[in-house]
Amino acid sequence: MKLDENGHVAVSDGKPVYVHDDGKEIPFDVPAAMQKISGLNAEAKQHREAKGAAEAKLKVFDGIEDAAAALKAG
Repeated sequence: MKLDENGHVAVSDGKPVYVHDDGKEIPFDVPAAMQKISGLNAEAKQHREAKGAAEAKLKVFDGIEDAAAALKAG
């Protein structure tokens, strides 16, 4: 985090300024970051739920080793 000459957090447009390892300075928009994190968490939850639903549907095929033979027998 960038500090001013008095040791206080440097602010740009009301946002604290962070300094990357390469020296690039960027203001950190906390509300936007929190909104993005919430959106990504919701998306991850949807993916987990979809994965669980797909795995549940595949359970009926447990134990089938030869799909071609199972299709012929079906």
